[in-house]
Amino acid sequence: MKVRNLNNNEVAKFVGGDMEIQNKNEYLYRGRIKSVNINNNVLLVKFAWMAKGKGYPLLPIKWVKEDKFASVGYVRNLEFYRISKIRGQLIFTPLFTSEIVTLFPPKSKNNLDPAEVEGLKRSIERRERIPA
Repeated sequence: MKVRNLNNNEVAKFVGGDMEIQNKNEYLYRGRIKSVNINNNVLLVKFAWMAKGKGYPLLPIKWVKEDKFASVGYVRNLEFYRISKIRGQLIFTPLFTSEIVTLFPPKSKNNLDPAEVEGLKRSIERRERIPA
């Protein structure tokens, strides 16, 4: 189903779920959505953590923590995307590139288990030990 007039209420349902950013010939990222909003038709996603699929473009053989991309967030002008909702997922297909973005809801069986991400567990444990 095509989505028209996507708004903050719609995308807020995906906080706590995963976002997958994929270019079929180059890269595969997965991250837990910390916050997401739309302002002036621009999508901004911040991540609790991000992982890169190593071994891609075949099948990822492992997931490795990715810091640089995670800290910057993901910003895209939605004017250049077709947006669909399929099986509870939001899928953003750009008009001019090969990148496909999928938002998974929080309770999706497709969400990546953080325990499977190399380097992630230690950084989460370290953060929990540092007093606020």
